[in-house]
Amino acid sequence: MGVKVRASKAVRRTFGKSVVYFGVVAMAVLLNIATKGEYKLDKWAVLAVAFVESLSIGGHILGMRGYNFKPLNLVKVLAKRKYNIASDELNNIVEKEERE
Repeated sequence: MGVKVRASKAVRRTFGKSVVYFGVVAMAVLLNIATKGEYKLDKWAVLAVAFVESLSIGGHILGMRGYNFKPLNLVKVLAKRKYNIASDELNNIVEKEERE
């Protein structure tokens, strides 16, 4: 596709994400132990990490096909779902990128 990706940059970003995800899950496990498992924080932390990473993977897949995914706009629309929203607000969630 003509996109230059350096291995060192990709590895650095992947390692950084791994460290953050591990830290989030480790903190949730410690809080779960501190609350004696009352809130099941470890389960919710793992689900949140999986959700965030699935958004990232989906965005990369769409990006390779020339689309720009905006998850923040999706969250805004879902938050406004109980209200009547105009259909034109849905147009900014996924956009086609123009390439040369």
